[in-house]
Amino acid sequence: MNGRNRSRSTKPLRHRVALGLSVALVSTLLQGTVTATTATADAGTGRPDLPQAERPVPGADAPKAKPRTVEKGPRTPREAPKTSWPEPGAATVKIPDAATGRSSATKPAKAKGLPIEI
Repeated sequence: MNGRNRSRSTKPLRHRVALGLSVALVSTLLQGTVTATTATADAGTGRPDLPQAERPVPGADAPKAKPRTVEKGPRTPREAPKTSWPEPGAATVKIPDAATGRSSATKPAKAKGLPIEI
């Protein structure tokens, strides 16, 4: 395309590499399908057979789980829970000055009538 001639020695090499790569990819796909069909074969147990090289580990099944104790009473409350939200309000809080020497970290200042401390 840009006016250069390709040497004739690279063309057969490209074809061989493409052919080899496509054969390798197809063979791996075929190997996966053959392995999948042999793994699904079972002896009526619902599980695939173990390979000849593997041996089962000795052990026992897990013990049966204990059921939970049933709680008495209804599953949901009969009435809605009672809530007590604070009424809206405003308060002025005097914050200690740093010049007086009192540390504000020792005791927070509480706003009267409101559930907040500063």
